Amino acid sequence: MKEISELEEISRKTREKRAELAWSKSWWRTFERIGAGLAVIAMVGLAAYGLNTLLPIIWSKNSAWLNSRTAIALCCGAVISTGLVFYNLREKHRFIYASAEMGASLVTAYSALSQLNASHDLERFLLTLLGAIYIFVRACDNFKKWREVGTAQQKIMRKKIAELQSEYDTLGAKFDALMRADPRYKDAIAKMDAITAQHKGKG
Repeated sequence: MKEISELEEISRKTREKRAELAWSKSWWRTFERIGAGLAVIAMVGLAAYGLNTLLPIIWSKNSAWLNSRTAIALCCGAVISTGLVFYNLREKHRFIYASAEMGASLVTAYSALSQLNASHDLERFLLTLLGAIYIFVRACDNFKKWREVGTAQQKIMRKKIAELQSEYDTLGAKFDALMRADPRYKDAIAKMDAITAQHKGKG
């Protein structure tokens, strides 16, 4: 019957939303996020190490060309493109962006210490260290904003579950009253009771 199919569909959607909400709050999801954050931090460190190794070699072999207008234009284009990529990353994947910021702050702090050991330039060390602290604070701020978005999404899921539950209860009550008054629907009533029992269960 059409009504039973509608009840089954509403019940399925409700259970899917419950499972999605439970997963978003689970410890496994937390461990997954921590692992992803550490992986991004490690990738930033490796990228910084690679650039620190390769750039001096590239500069020594192409110093004349790197001072040309073409190289300067390409460098400006690369800065703009990279900035747009990171802006898009921040808007759509703030957790990954914040993790990258955290990695950049650690790399900057390490660079400050390396410079101090090499040149003993205290002023340069302090300026670089302040930059690392600023990046770290920005990372914490983006983690906070990401968390706020996650909390808002959970509220939306709870609201959707409540709406589905209300729709299920309204349709179920109407259908139940009609069917229980007619003995011909005994089997259908038994099936509806089974759907309801499954619907009330977790997940």
